[in-house]
Amino acid sequence: LTTKVRSPQNNLALTPADAADLVKRQLEEDRKILGVEKVDMWMLRETPNCDIIQAQWRVLEDAQRAGVVGALGVVNYCEKQLDCLLNTAKIKPALDYYCLHPGMGRDAHGLRSYAAKRGVKTFAYGAIGEPGPSRELLEGDVLRRIAAKYGVGPAQVAV
Repeated sequence: LTTKVRSPQNNLALTPADAADLVKRQLEEDRKILGVEKVDMWMLRETPNCDIIQAQWRVLEDAQRAGVVGALGVVNYCEKQLDCLLNTAKIKPALDYYCLHPGMGRDAHGLRSYAAKRGVKTFAYGAIGEPGPSRELLEGDVLRRIAAKYGVGPAQVAV
């Protein structure tokens, strides 16, 4: 069972302490709503504020040590956000869940290799486009040629 921390991005007045408190409350609320004692993975969404990232991550680390969260991860973190988090993290994220599809190339912006060098695995979503199937991507020459060669559809190639 995996869940994500709500994004604090739209609240410009949010302090790191307030952001940490939101995570604590959400963890309790979500576990109650889901009817579980432990969440298998809790993921922290991106925010441009490094102090908020670090404050929220400390709460997740505490929750993991308390046994109410299994693995910890991040969502849509770029190099700068990963560096911010890793500067103070006691526990590295198990993974960075980010958008990547064939139209972006094998290692868009070098994020996959950058994270791997720091011991963070990546897991991509949006293989057929984001927010939904991309006609441009699925009807492109590259995917169509590969699909024809193997007798499958372009979406199967993308995935």
